[in-house]
Amino acid sequence: EKAQIALILKTLAGFTVTEVAAALYLNEDATAKMLVRARQQLRDDKTPFLDPYILVNERRTQTVLHAIYLIF
Repeated sequence: EKAQIALILKTLAGFTVTEVAAALYLNEDATAKMLVRARQQLRDDKTPFLDPYILVNERRTQTVLHAIYLIF
């Protein structure tokens, strides 16, 4: 879940690695590595980006809400 939130903050909200690390209470090196691993996982899994309304579930909703909370 932290990797998903970090990726949302970095990719969609435009946070820097420093800002993502501060939002998640992690150090910058760990955050940078987590982001690299998360992006690689998406590439390796060939994760499709589907319509979010089709894929809504409780876990995903909580992750998105957490990311939105950190943005504001």
